[in-house]
Amino acid sequence: MATIPSFGQSSYTKNLNGGLTAASNGFGVIISTSLSSANSTYQKGLSLDFQTLHAVNETKVQNPYTTNPKPFVLGKVNTAGTLRIGYSVSKRFSNYLPNKQNLLLGICFGPSIGILKPYYIGYLDPTAEDRQALIVVQNDETLQNQEDIYGPANWTKGLSELNYKLGLHFDVHLSTDKNDVYLLQKWTTGARLDLFPHGLNMLYKTENQSFYSIYLSYKLGSNP
Repeated sequence: MATIPSFGQSSYTKNLNGGLTAASNGFGVIISTSLSSANSTYQKGLSLDFQTLHAVNETKVQNPYTTNPKPFVLGKVNTAGTLRIGYSVSKRFSNYLPNKQNLLLGICFGPSIGILKPYYIGYLDPTAEDRQALIVVQNDETLQNQEDIYGPANWTKGLSELNYKLGLHFDVHLSTDKNDVYLLQKWTTGARLDLFPHGLNMLYKTENQSFYSIYLSYKLGSNP
């Protein structure tokens, strides 16, 4: 953690930390930095995180009528994720306690980008004499012939066909951090809203504009 001294004021703290996030609708990684002194009552910061997104009614199934079937999400046409830029403001519940756990309540908000990748499946064409295997996105035909779907295609399929949607995010969170001489540790739990005005098409003929979730994150940063 690098500190820049200022005359008559607390030192300004630049602390870069990173960690993992587990949410009720996906998993992700996050990096963030502080914009406030370590002992300030109000803590401000910037963050960048990426998280996968799942629709509420996604259901994995496995076809019992094919050989070596793989589980797939029925009706899924796109895999989704979101890249968020966040500005956060948090307030301490008490005076700053060095080398001890500090409890804070805060909010985080900012722009985001929804990322869609086509979700391809393996499909045995029932109209072909040799039961030719096709790699397709689910549609009316495949949904009517579910017994001919044998599983998802390789996850790399569709990486060259990404689609992007602009959005916004907002969350309210409770966090606890411990900042000692060598290490910063921070746990955060909160409720988040991701909003995409133009919708994310994840399931067949369905677009989701809003995603509500509960999340937990753990971040770690080293102090020089």
